[in-house]
Amino acid sequence: MLEEVKKVHPRLFRYAGPNCIIHENFIRDEYITLEEIFKNYNVEFISQRCIEGVPREGIKKCVINSRTILESIK
Repeated sequence: MLEEVKKVHPRLFRYAGPNCIIHENFIRDEYITLEEIFKNYNVEFISQRCIEGVPREGIKKCVINSRTILESIK
């Protein structure tokens, strides 16, 4: 569904994604996108934990794993 809304308004939905990314973008000076996480594994989160309680070190892996799961059920 995220891909569909990005087609409608790519600029508006550029920073849309899981709650952990939305929360992260509230506290960062420079926003990150979902695509940046998938393309650049060096993106670092500054939140201690995501909203779901995943520690900082595991947020990126959690986001990447969720994408893998979604692709496998398509």
